Amino acid sequence: MQILMLLFVVIILITGIRTFSSSTASHRTEGMERIKHRATMNINMGIMFITLALMQGIAINESWISMILLIGIGAVGIYNVIFGVRTRRFLREQMKH
Repeated sequence: MQILMLLFVVIILITGIRTFSSSTASHRTEGMERIKHRATMNINMGIMFITLALMQGIAINESWISMILLIGIGAVGIYNVIFGVRTRRFLREQMKH
């Protein structure tokens, strides 16, 4: 259990750093590069939200209200990952044409 929690913390730290760096890079660029950095930021933020929800779901199992909130955080994470992947796919197709 402790190894799993440590793995979750490492994932949260890595995705947090990558989210920050992608956000900074998106503010410094324009055009398609900005969209690419924002898509990467969405993917990293989504992974971070999903990991945070899993970590809290395993650690805290007290009330149904907290579980509903964790499901909501996980759903936002899934939405971010899907939106980021969809945007990256769209950009890849735009680069082909």
